[in-house]
Amino acid sequence: MAHPDQFVAIRNGYWHQWRLQHPEQPIDLSVADLTHLDLRNINLRDANLIGADLRGSNLTGADLSHANLIGVELRGVCLRGADFSHANLTRADLSYVDGTDATFNHATLEQANLHQAELVGAYLYAANLRGARLLSTHLTGAYLAEADLTEASLDNADLRWAVLQKAIVHNATLQRTQIRGAVLRGATFHGATLQMLGVDSGQLEGADLRQAIVPDEPT
Repeated sequence: MAHPDQFVAIRNGYWHQWRLQHPEQPIDLSVADLTHLDLRNINLRDANLIGADLRGSNLTGADLSHANLIGVELRGVCLRGADFSHANLTRADLSYVDGTDATFNHATLEQANLHQAELVGAYLYAANLRGARLLSTHLTGAYLAEADLTEASLDNADLRWAVLQKAIVHNATLQRTQIRGAVLRGATFHGATLQMLGVDSGQLEGADLRQAIVPDEPT
């Protein structure tokens, strides 16, 4: 459960001052109701936010790197430019978030819900997205090099101009997925179901499509 003093400080808008006075105290805001708060540029690095509810809050520019965010509720939250590097977002709900230019490098997003999330220009280098739901997710220009997308659902996602170099896309589904201009060199699609739209001539050169399932072209 959330630390009482920390919960009061963040709910009442004097979090920055509290952190300055208690720089070494571990942050525990687990299962906290943090809805509808202005948390722009807040420092929650290394915080325990397991099961917290942040719906309706603004996390633009927030630092949540190395935070524990297992099962957190972030549906529809503004995460523009926020830093989630090395954070654990397993089973988190990030559906409909605005994560434009957010950073998720080395983050764990296993089984996370990213349905219709705006992740345009987001950084997901070496992120763990195993089993993640990326249905109709906007990933235009996102950086997914070396990301693990094993068994992820990418149906109707927009991956135009994204970088998936050396990404692992085993047993994933990419049906009616927009892929024009994406960098796929070194990516592996073993067992993946591929019905990708907008593939340019030669774009798949250097990608490993062994055992991939390629249905008939959509009409």
